[in-house]
Amino acid sequence: MINTEKQTEQTAQTSDQAQTKEEKTMALACRLFGHKWDHCKCARCGELREVLDLHDWNGCVCRMCGAKRDKNHRYQNGTCVICGKKLTKKSLLDVFQPPPFSSFTVHELQQIDPAAQLALAYDTLPPEEADEVLIKAYDTVTRTYGNNPKVDDAVKQIFVPFITEERLLKLYASDSVSMHHLTQQLDRDLILRACEQSGFKEREKKWFLTKCGIADGELVTSCDLGDHEYEYIETRWSEKTGTADSADVSREYKVYRCKYCGNTYQEATGRSSDDRQ
Repeated sequence: MINTEKQTEQTAQTSDQAQTKEEKTMALACRLFGHKWDHCKCARCGELREVLDLHDWNGCVCRMCGAKRDKNHRYQNGTCVICGKKLTKKSLLDVFQPPPFSSFTVHELQQIDPAAQLALAYDTLPPEEADEVLIKAYDTVTRTYGNNPKVDDAVKQIFVPFITEERLLKLYASDSVSMHHLTQQLDRDLILRACEQSGFKEREKKWFLTKCGIADGELVTSCDLGDHEYEYIETRWSEKTGTADSADVSREYKVYRCKYCGNTYQEATGRSSDDRQ
């Protein structure tokens, strides 16, 4: 029994020595002739190199060296089956966060697959958090496509299946999104039901329907809601005014006019006729 254990130990040591000798030989060969790279790993000596473009990615993990990246996860029941990462609202919002001062290319959006990401959100996250992902994703996609005529088809294919009356109202309430691409693809009855469920006053209902492109009868404008778009017209001086205790002075005002309805207002600059003397 003792002899058997000694033989086993000697065999293991011999194997380790042979392996170490082989590794040294391979390392010497790499030093003399250069590495034999297979993606990010040398096939001879096993050395790794940190060049992201050369990894052999299996989703989010490199097959060769085990390096990880925070993209292309494969989620099932809210957990990535490759790396074990848990799906969160932040991770989904980050998916739709383009680099600063730029936007995704169409190819990048196809790789992201927004429809699949939204399905994940609604299968995994609380409804309120999933709706936040929907708004972010819609804003990103419409900004990316811009005025591209394909945007209508893209929006129809990606977002229309996820839109309910409540979610339409949340999109409307967000100042960051433009709704016209979406509402052109939505069922008219869905928009009308959303309007009835909104709790809006009559004038705001008309404004909502106008933005959705289906208002009946008299159309309401943003000016009717007090949301004028003013532009500077001129600078004026008021008539001189004074009291028994003070000298007559004139005040300077800037005049602005709404370019749609003509409504005007004045804004004091803080200068007076005394400043011109």
